[in-house]
Amino acid sequence: MSDSEKHESTKNNGRWWEFYLVRYLLGSIVGATLLIVLNNHSIGIMHGLLSTCDVKISSIESHTIPLWAGLGFAYCYLASAPILVFHATRGAGNSLQIFIKENKSILIGLALVIITLILGISTFLSSLSVGEIATYCVFLIIIELQIALIYLGQKDDGKAIYDFYKKLITARSLKSQKREIYIESYKHLREHGNAFFIVMLEFILACSIWHARTIEHLFLLLLMWFIPAAWVWLIGAKMESKIGMFS
Repeated sequence: MSDSEKHESTKNNGRWWEFYLVRYLLGSIVGATLLIVLNNHSIGIMHGLLSTCDVKISSIESHTIPLWAGLGFAYCYLASAPILVFHATRGAGNSLQIFIKENKSILIGLALVIITLILGISTFLSSLSVGEIATYCVFLIIIELQIALIYLGQKDDGKAIYDFYKKLITARSLKSQKREIYIESYKHLREHGNAFFIVMLEFILACSIWHARTIEHLFLLLLMWFIPAAWVWLIGAKMESKIGMFS
């Protein structure tokens, strides 16, 4: 490694906190706030679930701040699970666009069937409001999009993902000042976008668990939210087995 490369690596490692601070600080604050609102005002099982922390925002004291900071960060990180999937499978984006274009009518029909089922179940049970139906539809769209990206990314022995990373590594290995400035620019744009994307996902998850009536219902929603992100471990393990293609 040349002196300039070592300097650049040290520079980037020394500024790692910029990206993590931007990504998670706002989300942690919003996450703590949403947990307090869920604990104090939700109409489902979440109401009072954090019984040891049953306080209003205005009454938070200095000794409870570390607790809420930890809970806020945990909720922020868990709510951002879909971003991990989108990032890991971004190489399958073109495949997804092609898939949607070729199967547009089928996807529209499938979406209508799902919405009809939700409306039918709601009418039968007479328990779901319009807001709940809309929330669960958005929730399911996010889950289905992740499943589609994972499927397309792993199709043909993961060709879409491996080809993407191979091209990315090749492009980044070409050193030039203009290229470094360009990479730095899109990294900052992406991290600021991540911060707001995380907040959006935090609200979607909070709305989804707002009406969870039982602990089983809550666990089911959370499990559905986390399973696609857990699958990324398998993607990483598969990528590790392909390390020979860079020799």
